[in-house]
Amino acid sequence: MFLLLLNSLFASSTFAQAYQDKAALEKARQFMEQGQAFYAQNEYAKAAEAFDQAYEAQPFSAFLYNAAIAHERNKNYAKAADLFEKYLDGEPSAEDAAKVKQRIELLRAASGEGKSNTQNASQQAVDQAVATRFKSLISVRTRPEGASVRIRNAKRVMARGKTPSAHTLEQGDYVVVVEHPDYRTVEIPVSVQAGKVYILIAEMSQGEFLGTLNVITEVPGAQVFIDDKKAGAVGNTPYLTVLPAGKHTVWLEKPGFQPSMHQVEFAAAEQKKLSIAMNRVEHGRIQVESNIYGAEVYVDDKLVGTTPYKGDVSAGAHTIRLEADDKKDWEGQVTVLRGQITPLQVYLHNSAGRASAWTMAILAAAFVGTGVAAGMWAGSVEDSLKADQRAGVLTSEDSRYLKGKVLAVGADVLFGFGAVFAAFSIYNFLRDPYPDSEARISKPKDWALLPYASSNGGGATLQGSF
Repeated sequence: MFLLLLNSLFASSTFAQAYQDKAALEKARQFMEQGQAFYAQNEYAKAAEAFDQAYEAQPFSAFLYNAAIAHERNKNYAKAADLFEKYLDGEPSAEDAAKVKQRIELLRAASGEGKSNTQNASQQAVDQAVATRFKSLISVRTRPEGASVRIRNAKRVMARGKTPSAHTLEQGDYVVVVEHPDYRTVEIPVSVQAGKVYILIAEMSQGEFLGTLNVITEVPGAQVFIDDKKAGAVGNTPYLTVLPAGKHTVWLEKPGFQPSMHQVEFAAAEQKKLSIAMNRVEHGRIQVESNIYGAEVYVDDKLVGTTPYKGDVSAGAHTIRLEADDKKDWEGQVTVLRGQITPLQVYLHNSAGRASAWTMAILAAAFVGTGVAAGMWAGSVEDSLKADQRAGVLTSEDSRYLKGKVLAVGADVLFGFGAVFAAFSIYNFLRDPYPDSEARISKPKDWALLPYASSNGGGATLQGSF
């Protein structure tokens, strides 16, 4: 028997159907992950929307339940009640059916549709949502179809069905039992995390005995390569797989972390756990966006590019500066962490224009210069008058009297205008009507593209043959 527990789907009657199922299930899984991430960030409306989209991609009851929790946390009680009712329509024999029915009554009351005190009901609804874990999903498919499936925990059987089947489960440790009258019965242990999608695919055929390998990393989402790295990644951590007994080589890679290689050996039917503490790379990364496209980005006074910019820098404190024409520079200290990206959003404000100040200064200089010339001219006229007066040849009707007075008054007027324009020039040089450029430095985050809502990661992968 060949078994796969992974975040993709291949077992189907035709290649086209397999491709469609794989795409739809992968889409649903991604929406499930996004919903958890939004919920962890207290963005409940977005979380509810993501879970709704997961249900649209694959209509499984677990997605309805999780969407109901998000709507309930967002105080959209009527919508939450509707989704819980729809969940019960799909899971009428659910273990928590009685509790969900009570919850629906409480939500109806909280929305004003019931008879209870609305305020008390609303608080109880919020308290319930806070204390509730998301449902998870295990989808089981086999080829040929029709194999019996039992999912049990340590106490009893939690779900039954015939493949293809899908089962909504709470967080916990389970054993999936796949049985077919013509093939060997196989029991697969699965550790189910809250709000995850697990897909078990059984390709019924003869094979060799295997051991079980469980690969776990402190930070989930590392790509796992086994034996043949060129063949590509077989899944992401946490990763559970069955392999032929013997020696195997395991590689782990994750953006922002140093790749690692490990040798593992196990016997048939042996369960081996490989727990890896991955080390971050020595450098970090900055991502700079600005309201000005093409603004120059300087790191420690060195031009590294223009916005939008993304680049690697050594871990530690750095001085980041942005410059753009007719804009005020922005400069700030940014601490870059190893293997993480630090996003910056910079808003460059207009710089105060100095053209008017320079115009005023030129006019002031022109008036003062002309005033000086007029004053000097008036002085020379006065000197000539005094000289003629001493010589006894000066008459009272001499036109130079009027000319001197006009030049003296003109010089004073020109000096006055010069002083006014000089004052305006100084004011415009000192005046700045625009605020300083500013930036928002976000919390550093991992380089991985998809968010993870918990340290346990986003699913597991199981593959092998019996």
